Amino acid sequence: MLITPLTRAKLVELLPESLEIAEIGVASGEFSRRILEGCKPRRLRMIDAWAHQDVAHLKPDSNNPEQAVQDSRHAQVLQDFAPEIASGRVVVERAFSHVAAERIADGSLDVVYIDADHSYDAVMRDLACYAPKVAPGGLVMGHDYTLHPRVEFGVVRAVNDFVLANGYTFLALTTGENFPSWAIAAGLQGTAGVFMERIASRVRNVVEVTGYPEDIAFEPKYVRHETKGVQFVPSFSAIRK
Repeated sequence: MLITPLTRAKLVELLPESLEIAEIGVASGEFSRRILEGCKPRRLRMIDAWAHQDVAHLKPDSNNPEQAVQDSRHAQVLQDFAPEIASGRVVVERAFSHVAAERIADGSLDVVYIDADHSYDAVMRDLACYAPKVAPGGLVMGHDYTLHPRVEFGVVRAVNDFVLANGYTFLALTTGENFPSWAIAAGLQGTAGVFMERIASRVRNVVEVTGYPEDIAFEPKYVRHETKGVQFVPSFSAIRK
């Protein structure tokens, strides 16, 4: 695994152009715009239910506002991306991720970026639903590979369990912002191979961690910087067997 001092916006700039990409969890579409500008995909599927969910683990989540706000976000996304929607470069799908997955052919995506419900069960479901949609050599990526003091974050455990159970390789983790992004793949050919080569050759101060997550445990830590506020510090330790 390569530890990269990048933000997720800079990470997607290392993807090849003209890919078929799906973003799971859109909210207001800010990162969607970063994807479009950063790697110029052939098509971007923007998938989000834009639905308030009255469940306990999402009540403190700022991305689970009341329905009126969700409706407003959806309407704004349609307006902001109207030219790309008209050209067919963007497809906005208002549906829960597992429902939208049923309308996507297996092997038809190059990259999927998962950033929806962060509970363990939801992340595992998204991984199970969307990994088959990615073509050989493609990438499964996502956001918020960390823990949260108020919201249930099961991303770390879910991604690691999926990697170990399905023979995937953990490729990269960002450290350029407090909520890291992650990338995994079933193999290192194609898009995944180009992506990793670009990280290694274009990004300075990359650190490789071997044996992750099989033999290494990850514990995100946060420290308060005198002038920059709270900062993320990746922490790793050997798993005792």
